[in-house]
Amino acid sequence: MVAQFKIPVVAVYVAFMISLALLGGNAIFATYVVAIQAHFVLCYLWSIKARRLVGPQFSLLAAILLAAYFSPLPTGYIASFASVVFGFHFWRDELEMLQMKSWKQVRWSVIISGFFLLGLVLKLLKIVKSDSALGQLLLDLPLTAIYMMLVIYHVVSWYPHIVYKYRIQEPARYRAFLASAVLINILVFLLYIGLNNSSVIFKSMFGLRETFLWALLHMFFTSIYRNKKKQQALFA
Repeated sequence: MVAQFKIPVVAVYVAFMISLALLGGNAIFATYVVAIQAHFVLCYLWSIKARRLVGPQFSLLAAILLAAYFSPLPTGYIASFASVVFGFHFWRDELEMLQMKSWKQVRWSVIISGFFLLGLVLKLLKIVKSDSALGQLLLDLPLTAIYMMLVIYHVVSWYPHIVYKYRIQEPARYRAFLASAVLINILVFLLYIGLNNSSVIFKSMFGLRETFLWALLHMFFTSIYRNKKKQQALFA
């Protein structure tokens, strides 16, 4: 996403999040899980289309995270780790999507989002105490909702970047991507509202522990995928 798209995207996002906040926490959570699952599916689908799906590494990551799922590791620990990884994933994407070359150009984004993410980790790990002003502030802030809003913003800002990329670099795939983005988001939304929330499929897709593990799989996959893409570019 080139820089001129930033202000419109932020404006639409802010209006959207205000609407969700007025509807309540359930609306934010529903948007969060639907948005990220659709985002994950689209990333994997178009990685396959680009013939850059990192099969062996992906399988190994999936096996490790599956072991974590069945382990006695508390969900709070998994959520804390995922929040830290998301911080680096988010900042790296901001640099790439805005075509920036220096961390200094996103320093305020890093500082503000970093404060909330660190606060969430400390809160999840139950390290925060109410015996200081900062501790009380972190306990009072709706850090889980703020985290979900950051993730939703990340997903929302990804679409203009990818659409612009396909429209300029691969116009033959432009319409196909738009169609798949709309269809997959609708399908995931229909699954969320249509499935019984106690069913195995619903929990495997939208459960709290499961969602954080899906997110970790996506973020590690993305990192490997980018490195492979750079290597292929070097030898092209």
